Amino acid sequence: MFSNYRDSIIIKDHLKCRHIIAGDYSYYSGYYHGKSFEECVMYLDELDNHHDPTTTDRLIMGKFCSIATGVKFMMGGTQGHNYEWIAAYPLDSFDDDFDGYTNTPPKAHKCKGDTILGNDVWIGAEAMIMPGVHIEDGAVIAARAVVTKKVGPYEI
Repeated sequence: MFSNYRDSIIIKDHLKCRHIIAGDYSYYSGYYHGKSFEECVMYLDELDNHHDPTTTDRLIMGKFCSIATGVKFMMGGTQGHNYEWIAAYPLDSFDDDFDGYTNTPPKAHKCKGDTILGNDVWIGAEAMIMPGVHIEDGAVIAARAVVTKKVGPYEI
């Protein structure tokens, strides 16, 4: 698929998932990993099969973003580990009728909100962006960084 960095793709021209929105000229360069951009967005199948699109987190990126090879965007909130429970274990997995109880604990999955990249954001190779993070205009994310909170404009 990719043989060198010049084989980069304009992301919005290749999107199939309705939960990803990419601005003009934002590109992905996956030449080391040979994966499509949508394969960088973790839990994409779960997002596309979600029945209520109004409660599903989205990945929204501005114009002129540069996404390097191997970047991972974690989507879907806490992925079944609700830190407000007495245990971090996804307890609702024990019973198919867990949601039908009258004294229902909160669902394990908690949406973190949309992950948003501003304009002209550069994300280095193999960085991991956690759910619900906002990365503002001009920010640079180092290779292999793990981003867990907001990154301000032009911060590195």
